[in-house]
Parts: sequence; C-alpha cells; structure tokens
Amino acid sequence: MPTALAATGSNSALAYVAEAVYGVTPTTPSMKFVRAKSGAKFDLKKDSFSSKEKSATRQVMGFTFGTRSGSGELPFELSYGSFDDFLEATLGGTWTANVLKIGTTKRSFTFEEQWPDINLNEQNTGTVFTGLSLNVKPNAIVEGSFSHMFKDQASVQYADDGVTTIAFAATTMTRSAGSFITDGFAIGDTVTVTGGSVVANNKNIVITGLTATVMTASAAGFSVDAAKTGVTLCKTLGTPSAAGTNPVFDSFTGLAQVDGATIAIVTGIDLKVDQAGSASNVLFDRTAQQVSLGTVNVSGSLVVRFINNEVKKRFLNGTATDISFTLGATSKMYKFDMSTCYLTSASTSTDETELTQTLAFSAIYNAGDASTLMITRTP
Repeated sequence: MPTALAATGSNSALAYVAEAVYGVTPTTPSMKFVRAKSGAKFDLKKDSFSSKEKSATRQVMGFTFGTRSGSGELPFELSYGSFDDFLEATLGGTWTANVLKIGTTKRSFTFEEQWPDINLNEQNTGTVFTGLSLNVKPNAIVEGSFSHMFKDQASVQYADDGVTTIAFAATTMTRSAGSFITDGFAIGDTVTVTGGSVVANNKNIVITGLTATVMTASAAGFSVDAAKTGVTLCKTLGTPSAAGTNPVFDSFTGLAQVDGATIAIVTGIDLKVDQAGSASNVLFDRTAQQVSLGTVNVSGSLVVRFINNEVKKRFLNGTATDISFTLGATSKMYKFDMSTCYLTSASTSTDETELTQTLAFSAIYNAGDASTLMITRTP
C-alpha cells in the first residue's frame, strides 16, 4: 500500500437529495450541500448472532449477521432557509404560506458524506428525521441538532494500492488486476477520477460499459496515458448545488413571549421535538422496510431571571400557557409558537451573582392552530 495522508474532518462535506421512494436514491439526483457543523454522524449497526450449537471442541461453530440499521445526529447553526426541508420532514407537515405545522407526511432522504482529500464518498439511504433540538443561549449562536435513522449505507471505491495500474484510452480506463464489478461499480454510476498524471483525466464520468477490468465512459474525452499507479475512483451522486449563505442566527435579535406579552428576563430557551422512530423489519431482508414514527412530543425549558413569581405562578396553578420565541429582526425570521403549554417543573438556581428559574414545559395540540408547534417564517 502507498503511504498517504488520512482523511481530515475539515476537508469533508455533506450533501442530500429527497427520495420519492423510501430508501431509493433518485436516478439523476440533484444533490445540495448541507450547512452542517462538525460532528454529523451516520453510524451503521449490524446485529450479529453466534451459534449455540454444542461441539466437542467447546468452541463457537457458527456466526451470522442480522439486521442492518443506522442512526445519528446532524448538528447545525441555524440560518434562514438552510434547513426548511429538514424542519418540514421532522414535523411531517408542509410549508404553506410560510407556515409549518405538524402533519403526517413521511419524507426520506439520501445523504452523501464526502471526503475529497481521499476521494471517498458514503451514501446513506432512507434517512428519516426523528427529532429536533434547538438551543438559544445569551451571547451565542443559535445551535441545534436533527436526530435521524437511516436504512443502509454504501461506499464504492477503487483505491490505489501502489501496485495495480490504470491505463487511460479515449473512452476507457483499464486496470491491471482486480475487478471493478467486485468493487461495486455499476453501469450508470457517476464516478470521480483523481490521481491521474494527466490533469484533464481527473474529473467526473458516467459509466456506460463495464467489465471486471475495463470501465467505459461514453465521450469521456480522456487523454491517452500509460498504465500508472496513483489513480483512485469513487462513486458519487454528482456535484451538489451550493447551500444558502444567509448569516446564522444569534441571541441578540429576536424576542420571547409568554401569553402574547414580551418578557425581557429570559436567559435561555431550549426546544425539543421527539417522535420515537423505530426500524420496521420483515423476514428475508436485512434492512428496514421503513422507519416508523410515533407521537410527536414537543417540550423544552425557559430560563428566566428571578425577579418575581409571575411566570412560576403558571406552574403552581397548572395554567395553560402560550410560549413563543422569534429569531431574527424584521425579515428572514422564524417564529416558534406553542400555543398550549403546561409548565411541568420549576427550579431556582443558587448562583451567588444572579438567581434564575428554570421552567420546563410540555406542549399539547392546540385546536386554533391545528398543531402543537407552529413555525412561521418571514422571507
């Protein structure tokens, strides 16, 4: 194997496309980059089973794999328009006149993680969002995370081993050993070529013909190059379009309201949406048939300066409360509104410099809004 640098997290990217059928990437996907923070995870787990069959050797005589399932997190810094698709998918609703409510529409996505420094991509199919957390803190950027489950993961790559050579002809690449088919390549795949000694040969091509040792790309326009090591090929879903560039939200623009009145003593807001996703498995298939979603639970907390007991009285009396908060100033704003909330706990800090109260809340369905949580965006 040739000596090479390992992939670096700072030189990675994440892109996505909506699926029309759960777990099936569109034939010609229009990928789009995601404005994700460092720490995005797509962790695949495979169940396994060891045989309990008795043996005179006193040793395990069999082993097999069970179902495959994936889960993870997509951390972000909130910016206007960057995550509207994911908010829609998490709530199961549809943006209508710039208003999003909780609904029953199921959506799934294919995500591609990209490490261009080593020309490696991983495709995660059947990704379903199962929850959302959002954190608004003083003197900070508004951050959050989407939780998700996914169906399966794949990565198709021919990596330079320092021995096998790739020779370029007008429309073909020929390898000296091994098999493109065994590597997982297929006709119709888009492939990124890197490491060629002729710079013009390093580009994306579409496979139109394939044997074990010859990959053909119609009208690829390769420059003829003798067999050399150093070439790497990797399946990709195409070149993604750019993500938006709106600035991230911070805690200096916006407001918080309780029962329609602005309160200036809030020092923190946490919002959580959870819908208890679970993989639905069937016989004779190692991957989930779908991701089932449960009841949407909306909860969170308010941290307020302890100047009186006006807010806490709602907890003591069990009074239904309208809690909302807006991020942004006059345009490119989001308003998160939970019209029927109940405060479920109230605790007072013992800090020497400032007393605060943390009030946890749980929201329920509001008939007037026809939703537990309603998000309004202002373009």
